[in-house]
Amino acid sequence: MRVMRGQPTKLSLSAKLSRLSGRMRDSEWRRYGTLLLAGKGIGIGLVLLIVAFSSGLLGTRVLAAETGVKAADIVNPINTVWTLIAAFLVFGMQVGFTMLEAGFSRARETVNVLMECIVDTCLCGLLFYAFGFAFMFSHGNGFIGYHWFFLKDAPTTYEATGVAFMAFWLFQFAFADTCSTITSGAMVGRTGFVGDLLYSVAVSGFIYPIIGHWAWGPDGFLALMGSPGQFLPGLGM
Repeated sequence: MRVMRGQPTKLSLSAKLSRLSGRMRDSEWRRYGTLLLAGKGIGIGLVLLIVAFSSGLLGTRVLAAETGVKAADIVNPINTVWTLIAAFLVFGMQVGFTMLEAGFSRARETVNVLMECIVDTCLCGLLFYAFGFAFMFSHGNGFIGYHWFFLKDAPTTYEATGVAFMAFWLFQFAFADTCSTITSGAMVGRTGFVGDLLYSVAVSGFIYPIIGHWAWGPDGFLALMGSPGQFLPGLGM
């Protein structure tokens, strides 16, 4: 088959699988993949461990007279499981962004790119746990939320969704992590490691949560205007 110069060649599914199999036999590709998966797993594990310990230290005790079961305390298992599945799928998208950036960068920058993506996940988890989630999804005013810092006094479920609060937090953390990685591909080879960290702090801790509160927060001024689908496309959200 004749291929025109300048036009991409379309590969069949079998050819793509063959190429993937060939790359997996490459020791360098396997090393990068192992480093990526191990780093992401360690980062997520550390974030969940810190959240678990800090919640116990900063949480408030409930009096015996207040232990009655309320409707908001009932967890819907179907909604919670589906939210967790969706969170894991979003984390898979984060891995895809990382591999895309590593593939676009030069060989000497690949390790640095992988390290930046791993540290971004850890840093985003800490910021979103400390105040990012509070800014975005807690009650406050039309511009920013100001409750649930460090997830203190968090309810059993989020609002009337029936989704366990920590499952909802994990789902939203996956999106916040992905948001900080989308545009970091344009910074490959143009900024240093410290510059990438400063960018991640700004996006994960302030820009994404505050703007997200306007549209998706319980009392954001855009959310109170009506259906988000009416105006979000024009805002690029």
